[in-house]
Amino acid sequence: MPWAAPLLSLVLAFTSTSHALPVQSDAVLRGSSRLQPDSLAISLESAKRSQNMTQADSNVVTTGFLSQAETAKWWLKDNDPPQVLNTSSFAAVNATSGLQGLYAGCTVSPQACTVNQQQISKDLLGQIVLILGCSLDIYALNYFCKAANAPVIGYTRNPGNEVYEPGNFAYCNMGGLILAYSFHPGSSGPPYFEACDKVLHGPCSGTRTEYLVQASLAKVFSTFGKAPDAIVVDSSLWDAANWWAQDGKPAEPYMVPAARLSYWCTQEFPKLVNAVHMISPTSRIAFRTAPRVEPAFGYGHSMHNIDAMNNCYRISSLSSLAAYHLIDYNMLVEMFLQSQGIPGQPKAFYEDPFHPGVIPSVLYIDWVLQWVTHTNLAPQGR
Repeated sequence: MPWAAPLLSLVLAFTSTSHALPVQSDAVLRGSSRLQPDSLAISLESAKRSQNMTQADSNVVTTGFLSQAETAKWWLKDNDPPQVLNTSSFAAVNATSGLQGLYAGCTVSPQACTVNQQQISKDLLGQIVLILGCSLDIYALNYFCKAANAPVIGYTRNPGNEVYEPGNFAYCNMGGLILAYSFHPGSSGPPYFEACDKVLHGPCSGTRTEYLVQASLAKVFSTFGKAPDAIVVDSSLWDAANWWAQDGKPAEPYMVPAARLSYWCTQEFPKLVNAVHMISPTSRIAFRTAPRVEPAFGYGHSMHNIDAMNNCYRISSLSSLAAYHLIDYNMLVEMFLQSQGIPGQPKAFYEDPFHPGVIPSVLYIDWVLQWVTHTNLAPQGR
């Protein structure tokens, strides 16, 4: 049986800890947490649902879309942020399988994470994991690689700007594991949201996501001499932005029409995931949910759309896409916020309205690597 992330529970461990050589969040953060297994299960049903800048240089694109002024305004709009956070520890563990192969540790005060390269090398030496996604994924890769003291090739993030190098390919080497990333602008185009041109250093009007997937997999093979062992596919924030743009950028908050969402859910997104499998048939394939977003106009994002997309992912994981694995990033974030006593209040752990900060990002990559490790033991599962 392929390992499946739990839809009903996460395991939260409550033990104070500290780490050396931490990677700290780029946002103003407060409040201590370690990724390690324990026995306190919290049901998903009990979790409460709620709800990047460009410079003139075409080689510089920020993670996400918000300008510095927009991000600052978002941080300041809540004049009463939580003052006390739970100084406990947190773990994302498959409660049904008993898997405990965690690779990262984080503290909440200050927000920082470290990665155990020795354990990664022991479990994942020689493996290649490719994430086909968006800024959420490159943020997470960058945080995780920094926490492992592993330089990221092909992408640089500095305060105020980022550099996506031409070639649409970034990676780091941690203990012999290659963690790689390529951008794509969603499964519901062309046309694509206009920011795509900046990320890809040229017009996106003449490309398609399937072509970018082919190019990314060819880049992996030419760089490392083999196909990825595992691939994670995202298609979320850019699809929502595509829908909004394709619909003429109506007033926000934008709620995607039910028929458009249904077509994406039953046709476009499954076509993308199946195409990835056809292009790289030896790779194990997963897809992920999208974490919560906060209101920020100009991109077509709303929790209505994110919730609808996540419902599609979860239903599809049990039906049309049951052959693949679901990584529930959304649930991971919700469980973490609940563990800190602030369900529905992501600001303390978010970079901006769209992007989780260092701890949720590292947790996400940690969970991806747990899946890869477990499927190494069960190669019959994708």
